[in-house]
Amino acid sequence: MKPDEVQLNFGIETNNTNLGAAKEENDARVKRVIAFAKQAGIEDRHIQTEYLNIEPRYRPTRDFGMDFMGYWVRRNVSVTLRDPSKFDAFLSGMLEAGANYVYG
Repeated sequence: MKPDEVQLNFGIETNNTNLGAAKEENDARVKRVIAFAKQAGIEDRHIQTEYLNIEPRYRPTRDFGMDFMGYWVRRNVSVTLRDPSKFDAFLSGMLEAGANYVYG
C-alpha cells in the first residue's frame, strides 16, 4: 500500500552564552519554520510544536573543573505532510527555514 501522508518531526536548536539570546534566536527560527510549512500549504492543524528544552552545557577542564559553554535551546515541530510526493522539496525548505534536526 502506498503511503498517503508523512509524519515529520523537526528539531530547532540554538545556543548562546546568554540564555535570552539563545531563546530569542530559537523563537525566530521556529517562526520561520512554521511560516514555511504554512506557505507550503500545510494546514494549522497539521503543525504542532512538541516541546521546549533549555539546558546549560559544560565541558570538563584539565584541572577537573567545568567550563560553561552556554545554553542550548531546542524546540521540536511536528508536521503532517499530506502529499508524500512533495517530501524532498518540503524537507529542503524546512532545513533552509531553520530546522537543524530531522527525526524519523
